[in-house]
Amino acid sequence: MQVEHVIYLGFFTSVGLLVVLAGTLGAKRMWGRFPLFVTYVVADLLQNVVDYSLYLLHQARAYMYSHWTFELLTMFLGLGVVYEIFKHLFAAYGSLRRLATTAFQITAVGLVLAGCFVIYHQSPAVAGHPFVAGVLVVDEYIRMIELGLLVGLFAFSSAFGLHWRQNIFGIGLGLTILAAAQLAGITIRAHSGPGVVWIMNLSFVLSFNFSLLVWLGYLLAPERVTSTVGALDDNKGQLEQWNQAVKELIYQ
Repeated sequence: MQVEHVIYLGFFTSVGLLVVLAGTLGAKRMWGRFPLFVTYVVADLLQNVVDYSLYLLHQARAYMYSHWTFELLTMFLGLGVVYEIFKHLFAAYGSLRRLATTAFQITAVGLVLAGCFVIYHQSPAVAGHPFVAGVLVVDEYIRMIELGLLVGLFAFSSAFGLHWRQNIFGIGLGLTILAAAQLAGITIRAHSGPGVVWIMNLSFVLSFNFSLLVWLGYLLAPERVTSTVGALDDNKGQLEQWNQAVKELIYQ
């Protein structure tokens, strides 16, 4: 019962945090810069409202299909947000953006192939309702791809000397935390069966709330710049040099 109370408390906390986050995104007019991320947040808020309404009405079957359908939607929106981050990160550098897009696509293809291999060998271990079992397989597959792309994003950004104080990195960091925790929970659920579903639910709730706090923290805090103008110019100059080098390489 204590675990259930923690899960319920986390659920209501996530609803409150989602309302605050959605209001913050609206106040900052972020739908123009990150429409997929805003859609992702609104979809999560709608999912929580619908889930709670169906739970109060004791509509277990409708709750199951609604919950996991929303899960599928937010999974693919999460991948879209990762691509949105890549696109905005190098928006001012055409050649770097093309290189990053190519790297994104190659990484995605590699992770898809690796994910198919892993899921093919693990799927028989998933037990429970066929619809839920199928969604869990897809969820594990997508979380692996998403986590791999996000790790690649941070590695790629570090290579170009980009700092982590921008909102865009806050979005990526929150997604990384969420994807890692949910992948761990789904893997435990897949190998252990429905009897430990509370572990998956607990990891979902706690990681989601922590990610919401990360997103709110980045959005509410002013985007800090580096301590000196010279350091900022050095980073910009480094990116310009990389962009020019890539451009010359492409048109050779």
